[in-house]
Amino acid sequence: MENVLIPAMAAKVAEMTVLACPMPRGARTRVISHQDAAAHTVAAL
Repeated sequence: MENVLIPAMAAKVAEMTVLACPMPRGARTRVISHQDAAAHTVAAL
């Protein structure tokens, strides 16, 4: 996900209404924020 944070992508990501990921149509997935991932990692350590 870090690739959407680079300056070259920022404007394009900001104008899109969805974040496209290469997944099969109809696939179900869950997303976790970087902040939550970091918090869980710190708690586990």
